[in-house]
Amino acid sequence: MSVSLRTRILVLVVTVTVSVAMVVGFANFIQARSMSRAAAEAELYAEARAISAHLESAFQIANDHAFILRNTPPIDGMIRAQANGGVDPYDGSLYETWRERLEAIFTSHLQVQSEYTQLRFIGLADQGREIVRVDRMNGEIRVVPRSALQRKSDEFYFQAALSTRPSSTYTSPITVNREQGAPAPDQVPTVRTVLPVARPDGQLYGMLVINADIRIVLENALAAATPTYDVYISDSYNNYIHYSPSDGIMNSQFSFEEGFDPPELLSRDGDDLFDAEGVTYASYRFQTGQDGQGIDFRVLIGEPTHELMIGAYAIRQQSILLAVSLVVLTAIGSLLFVTSLTRPLGQLTDAVRSYGQNRTPMDLDVSDNDEIGELGRAFCDMIRALEENELTANTFENIIDGLILITPDGAIQAMNPAASFMFGYAENELVGQDVSVLLPDGASLERDGAFKQIPCFIDHHLVGETFEAVAKQKNSTPLHVELTLSEVQKPDTLLFSLLMRDISARKQMEVMKDEFVSTVNHELRTPLTSMLGSLSLLKKRLETKLNDDDKASMLLNMAQRSCDRLTLLVNDILDLEKIAAGKLEYRMQIIPCDDLVQDVVESHRMLGEEHGVTFKLDLQADDPPVRLDVSRFNQALVNLLSNAAKYSPNGEVVTVSTQNMAGQSIRISVSDNGPGIPEDFQSRLFDRFSQADSSTTRRVGGNGLGLNITKTLIEAFDGEVSFDTTVGVGTVFHITLPIASPEAAQSPDEMDENFVKLYQGIG
Repeated sequence: MSVSLRTRILVLVVTVTVSVAMVVGFANFIQARSMSRAAAEAELYAEARAISAHLESAFQIANDHAFILRNTPPIDGMIRAQANGGVDPYDGSLYETWRERLEAIFTSHLQVQSEYTQLRFIGLADQGREIVRVDRMNGEIRVVPRSALQRKSDEFYFQAALSTRPSSTYTSPITVNREQGAPAPDQVPTVRTVLPVARPDGQLYGMLVINADIRIVLENALAAATPTYDVYISDSYNNYIHYSPSDGIMNSQFSFEEGFDPPELLSRDGDDLFDAEGVTYASYRFQTGQDGQGIDFRVLIGEPTHELMIGAYAIRQQSILLAVSLVVLTAIGSLLFVTSLTRPLGQLTDAVRSYGQNRTPMDLDVSDNDEIGELGRAFCDMIRALEENELTANTFENIIDGLILITPDGAIQAMNPAASFMFGYAENELVGQDVSVLLPDGASLERDGAFKQIPCFIDHHLVGETFEAVAKQKNSTPLHVELTLSEVQKPDTLLFSLLMRDISARKQMEVMKDEFVSTVNHELRTPLTSMLGSLSLLKKRLETKLNDDDKASMLLNMAQRSCDRLTLLVNDILDLEKIAAGKLEYRMQIIPCDDLVQDVVESHRMLGEEHGVTFKLDLQADDPPVRLDVSRFNQALVNLLSNAAKYSPNGEVVTVSTQNMAGQSIRISVSDNGPGIPEDFQSRLFDRFSQADSSTTRRVGGNGLGLNITKTLIEAFDGEVSFDTTVGVGTVFHITLPIASPEAAQSPDEMDENFVKLYQGIG
C-alpha cells in the first residue's frame, strides 16, 4: 500500500519537530549549564585573582624591602670601609660601626614585619660568611653575635644569587629553614628573597637575604582577600594551605614534613575548570619574583556543583513544556501547508519529464518566491550550466596550443588533443601521472634579465607567470616549450591549467644570436687591445711633438677615449653573458666596509675630476665587516660613481656615505645633484640597455648596462640596490649589504693582507 506524499511530509514534519524540540531543549540545558559554569568560573577566577594579587603584593613588598635595605648607608659604608683598611674614607666611620648600624636597621625591620624570620647580609668572602644577621626566635628578635655567624656558600639560594643581576632579586622555592647546613628544629617553611650587592666597580660583594615564614605570608594574603569559597594555594612541589570561609585555615602541609600527603586534586594539570568530589574548582596560576626567578603558585577555588547548577535545572523543565506545545501546533500547521504544497509539484514534474524526453525548451513559471519557484529556477540554472560545460569542453578539445590540467601536487588530470600530439602520447595515457614526466627538469622563470630555475612551479605566487622549460616527448626527444600557469577554481577542488607552446624555433634563433654576440665580442677584444696599446705608445712618443698641434692631439685623445668606451662596452656585454649563463665567479671574503669604500673612492678620484666634480666621503658605519667579492664590489661601486659624476653639473660634489642600519646591515649611498630620474623611466632603470634620454646619453656617454650589472653583483652578495630621486634636484643610489656574523669575521692581520691586495688591484 503506497503512502501519499502529503502523509509522508506530515509524518516527517512531526518527527522532525519532535526531534528538534528535544535537541533544542537539550541544547538549552547544555547552554544554561555552560552559562552557569561560565558565571561561576568568572566569579571564582575573580576571587582567585584577588588572592593572587595580595600574594604577589606580599612578594613585591619583600623585593622592595630588599632594595630599601640595600640603599641604607651601612651597606655601602661597610664596602668602603673594608676596601680602606677598616675605615670609611667618606666620614671616617669604622667598619664595625657601620655593622652595628645595619644590625639596628635589621632589628627595627623585623619588629614591623611579622612574617620575616631572618634578615641577613652575607659576603662572598670566607665561603659566604654571614656579615650581619638578626633572627626572630619564639617571638623574640635576637642579633646573632659574630662568633655564631655561619658560612652559606653551599646553600642553593647562595649559588642561585651568584647568577642574578644586581638590579634583580631571586625568590627561592619553599624549603625548611636550615642552620649549620642542616634543617632547623623549628621546621619553619621558609621562602627567601635574595638581592645581590655589588661594589662600586661592579664586582659582586655579597647579598641581602630576607627569610619569610610562607605560612604567615599565605595567611595574610587570604585574610586580606576574604574569599567566600574553599581555597587551596599550592606551589609546583604541592606544598599547600587549605582555607575555608567558615573555619579559616583548615590545613597546611609541606614536602619536607614527615607524612606529607597532598590532596589528589592538586596533581591535576592543565584543567582550568574541573569537578572533584562534588565541588567545581577553578584553577589559576601565577608566578612571583623577577626575571622568571620565582615561585609558581596555583590557586584552586571551588563551589559545590549542585549550587552552581540550580538555574540550569529550572531551564530544563521549562524546555520540556515548551517542546510539547510546539509539537501540537506544528502538526496542525503542517497539515494545512502540505495540502497547498503538493498541488503545483505535479505540474513541475510533468514539465521536467517532457524536457528529459525531447530536450525542448520548458515552459516553467519561475516567478514565485516559494520552494516551487526556487526548484524551477534551479533546474533552469542546471540546463545553462550543462550547455556552458559543453562549450568549455569544445574549446578544450579544439585549442591549437597544448593544454594540461593538473592538481596542486602536480598530478595530470586531463590533456587536450594538441598536447597529446605535441608529446606523442595517447589522450588518456598520462592521466594520474606526475607532470614531471613531461617536465623532468622543472621550469625557469625570467627575473631581471636572467632565468631562475624553479623545480616546482605550481605556486600561488607564480600564477599568470610565463615559464620556459625543456620538456620530454614520449620518444625522449627534448622539446623547448613556453608555459603559462593559470588557476582553475572549481566548486569542489582547485586545479591548474598549463598552456604549452612549442618554441623550439625561437630557442634555435636565440642560440644563434648568443653565439653571434659571443663571437663578435671575443673578436673585438684582441684588436681593441692592440689599438689601445698602439694609441698609448703613439701618444707617449709624440707627446712633445704634438704640443704645438692642438688638433692632432685632440684627435688622438678622441681616438683613445673611443677605444676605452668600446672596451668597456665589450667587457660589460661579456659580463652579462656570464651572468645569464651562470658562469660569473665570485671570490667571497670578509672585509671591513668603511675602509673598502674609502679605498675605492680614493682610487677613482680622477674619475670625478674628468667630469669636473669632487668625491666627498662621509663614513658613519663604524667599519662593520661585510662578505663580498672585492673586485666585483669595486666594479659595482665605480658604476655608481661614474653615473653620479657624469650627470652632476660642473663644480658639484658627489657624496659617498655609509650608515649602520641597526647592526643588521650597512647602507652605502652615492648622492649627486644631477637632473634626477624621470618618473616614467624609473620602472625600467635596471633593465639592460635602458637609457632615459638618448640626447643625454650622447653627451655623457654610457651603454645602459652598468646599473643592471651593479644590481646583479650586489644581489650575489645577498644585498640590494635601491634609489631615491627628485627630478631637478638629484638622485641617491643605495647599496644595502648584510653585516657579516662575528664568528665569520677575519683576524686583523688577514684583513690587512686583503687591503694590500685590494690596493694593488684597484690602485
